[in-house]
Amino acid sequence: MPNDSDYYPSKNPFQNTNEATLRKKSVVELVSDQNPNRINNARCYAAALCHLLASAGESDRQHEQIDWLVAYLISMPNFPHEIATSVSTVVAEEASRASAYGDRLLKDTIQMIEKYPDGPCDVADATATLIHDMYRLAAVLQYPPKQRTFIRDLAEHVGIDFLDLDIIETLVEKEQKAMEDARKKKPAPSRAA
Repeated sequence: MPNDSDYYPSKNPFQNTNEATLRKKSVVELVSDQNPNRINNARCYAAALCHLLASAGESDRQHEQIDWLVAYLISMPNFPHEIATSVSTVVAEEASRASAYGDRLLKDTIQMIEKYPDGPCDVADATATLIHDMYRLAAVLQYPPKQRTFIRDLAEHVGIDFLDLDIIETLVEKEQKAMEDARKKKPAPSRAA
């Protein structure tokens, strides 16, 4: 006859769950009016995404990612408009720094997420969301290799395993395909005389 320990293992069932995947605070929560760290959270989150863009260096099509990022941040409830609109300036500064200092951007991003220099910040509680948004941003240019490496290295540092990254990437690809299909199905606007 089985005993209770067969049905109720002494181990915590979540013991092997990757702790980083449990940290899924949304960006909306980070920048809500009720969050006292709202501005620092917005700056840190935007800076991390700018670091991703800068990690690939400058390219002819980088403006497409910048446009996507600005639109994304502006569309978010309560995201400070002045931070969202300064993205292109920050990316340009960080890209020039990246070409001079190599992999320093990744180290700076990790350090910034762990301890934001300008005060309290909650972005470390939203690493899964940040990684997801980084994949969405990289997808705009079909995942430039340097950006993919940046995301994977950051994810590894914060404890998100590669299996989870593959799932996130697959979700982003499905999202991109669904948006593309929706654009194709959308009727052209009629021109009234």
